Amino acid sequence: AFSIAAFALTIAKCSSYPVISAAILPLVVRSGSWAYPVTVAILALLLCLGQYLMEKGHLREKREYQPITESISVSLHKWIPLLFIVMTVALIADTTNRRFLILPPLIVTLVEFTAVNSGIRKHPWMIIFLIFSAALLGTGAQLLADSFGLSTTVCFTIALSLLFTIFELVGRRFAPAAAILLIPSLVPVTELTLFPVWA
Repeated sequence: AFSIAAFALTIAKCSSYPVISAAILPLVVRSGSWAYPVTVAILALLLCLGQYLMEKGHLREKREYQPITESISVSLHKWIPLLFIVMTVALIADTTNRRFLILPPLIVTLVEFTAVNSGIRKHPWMIIFLIFSAALLGTGAQLLADSFGLSTTVCFTIALSLLFTIFELVGRRFAPAAAILLIPSLVPVTELTLFPVWA
């Protein structure tokens, strides 16, 4: 799944790394339903439509597509080491039966860190703080929902609101952290309390 996503990004000459997360997530949660790719496609189209409408309404600055101009050899030099790292972590996750060790948003973060022009490379400890905060908030939201019979939607909405508040307080937004916050809703109860540690 990682190789296919990397190939698609190389062919498309873009750096939309969340594609990697979308490709790997069904394997992590062991979902074989066609509803997943259909839902992802619909959401992606809605996001593109929203972007287009905001640009037309002058609510957002128009962003032109700028293809990544790098040779095949450079792309291979970038993706092959990442593939071996992901394979190693996946092997550990599989042999220890801890499939949530290979969290798709964390793989996206890894790829972002290796990108030469990535802004997050300048603030690694801030990113680690945001990831840990997101994992704690997500775990807390799921534990509250399970323990007190509260609405999962309400608990995670509050948790996301708190995470967005943290984004504003520290002056940095990091989308994979929001994705990590939602992962506990898919984690078995037996693994839930250790989730922030694994993240």
